[in-house]
Amino acid sequence: MFFENHYLIFQKISLYPNNLVLIVYFLLMKLVKIFFIFLTCVLSLFSALSQPKSHPPPPMAKELNPAPPPGLPINENIFILMTIAILFGIYIIYKHKLKEKTTT
Repeated sequence: MFFENHYLIFQKISLYPNNLVLIVYFLLMKLVKIFFIFLTCVLSLFSALSQPKSHPPPPMAKELNPAPPPGLPINENIFILMTIAILFGIYIIYKHKLKEKTTT
């Protein structure tokens, strides 16, 4: 497969008068492609190897004074919060309806 493709390329090149220039051009392009692939691999390898070696953190020592639990329960003022949210929603809807009436 590899040789067949190159044979077809060289067969097409032989139709041109400056076939030596084209052969050199194709070979250089192939070398440039291989060089950039090699360069990408080498740079990624250097990047991976230059990372600092990280060791696992030391085990946590037992704290003498643990943090106290939160003082208030989460749902203590939920009814006040819901009432404010409903009133704010009514305000936004009323404001939108008022703006809609004035524009028509």
